[in-house]
Amino acid sequence: DCMDEEFDLIVLPGGVPGAMNLRDSKELEILLKKQAGQKKYYAAICASPAVVLHHYGLVTPGKVTCHPGFSAGIDNGNVLQSAVVVDGYCITGRGAGAACDFALHLVSLLYSEEKKKEVMQGLALPVD
Repeated sequence: DCMDEEFDLIVLPGGVPGAMNLRDSKELEILLKKQAGQKKYYAAICASPAVVLHHYGLVTPGKVTCHPGFSAGIDNGNVLQSAVVVDGYCITGRGAGAACDFALHLVSLLYSEEKKKEVMQGLALPVD
């Protein structure tokens, strides 16, 4: 039902077996490749950068992060150890421990740094 929709951002959660189920969805592959082709944001965290985005050819080895348990699946471990990596319109997060940083980065991309700070204050996080 969403194949003809336009999205500002598509975000993939991590986890197993969820990432494998996402990878096997032809509809999702079409949506993500369309999103990338239109130069619109797409993001994935934990296992999904390796299991889904790499499988679809939508990440650049050396400019991506993912859960360490799945990093070997990207060009023999050619991943960054950062919590969040942005490569053009592709945003990847390392894992559950990076979820807050990942989400806040997406807020700043879609809205603004000011909105990100507002959300951080609401979460009682220190705002630099």
